[in-house]
Parts: sequence; C-alpha cells; structure tokens
Amino acid sequence: MRAFVVSAAIALLLYLAVSYVASRCEDEAVRARFVEHTDTIPEPDGKQSKLDFASLKHWIEANPHSARFYARPVLLPFDFLFLFALGATLAFGSVFAARHVVWVTAVPWWVWWIIPSVYMATDFFEDALLVGFFKNPAWLTENSYWVLSRFTCVKLMSVKAGIGQLGILGAVAIVRRFV
Repeated sequence: MRAFVVSAAIALLLYLAVSYVASRCEDEAVRARFVEHTDTIPEPDGKQSKLDFASLKHWIEANPHSARFYARPVLLPFDFLFLFALGATLAFGSVFAARHVVWVTAVPWWVWWIIPSVYMATDFFEDALLVGFFKNPAWLTENSYWVLSRFTCVKLMSVKAGIGQLGILGAVAIVRRFV
C-alpha cells in the first residue's frame, strides 16, 4: 500500500510539474504537448493542422527554439520521470488490489506489472524518439515517424488498459471488503 501511495503522490507532483513547465513556453503547441496527446498541431492563429510526418517536420524546422524547449525541460527530465511514476502507480495499485480479490490471488504478483511495463516501455521510447527528433530534425523520416506513431498508439492503449486493470481490481477489492 505504501508503494502505491508514494508512487501516486510522485506521479501527481510530476504531472503538475510537467504541466507547469510546458505552460511556460510561448508556443501553443508545446503547451498542448501535441505529439503526446493529440493528432493535431495547434497554431498561433487558433487553427490546427493534422499531425503527420510532414506537419511535424515543418513544425520542428519552423520552431527550433520551441522544439528544444519541448525536448528539455518538458520531456527530459519531467515526462521521463512521470512515465515511471505513473507506471509504478498502476502496477503497485494493481498488485495491492489483487491481494484482496480471492479469485485472482493465485495469479503471480508480476502479472500485474505486465501492462504497466508495456506502458512505461512504449512511453519511454516515444519520448526518446521525440527528444532525438526535436534536437536533430534530420532523424525524422517517414519511417521513424511511423515508428513514433506506433509507440504512441501502443502507449495510449496500454495506459488505458493499465488504468482499467487497476480500476477493475480496485473496484472488486472494495466491493469484496464491504459486501
């Protein structure tokens, strides 16, 4: 329980920190953390363009200062630290809740780490690719963008699955406790 609470508190603090740091950038796209969260790029005039290889390459080349700021300090260190804290929270919470659900107590504890670990790995590689692209735009090719988009897709699916895993185990554990 202690590991869950501590990792959740750290994750919350890091979420607030990364949001605060991103909000200090003048570029609306960085404030929105567009590559990690949306499929559009916010533009200064309020319009949005579809996020794809060409638009990302154009944004990086047209906004080198914003791209560097996105890489550091937004992604490095804050988002990297956040992804580990969130993944640990999902895993520790699932392990804790699973201990209180009779029909899953026979499942080894490490099983509850699989989905959060997939999330942490894919988010780590997504962030690493983004830092590389933002610091060296020549690394961004159609193939590397395809890899980035796959990491982002799996990251989003796995974090939702990890939240679902924790939610279901937690709900069943609470119901079992009080019913």
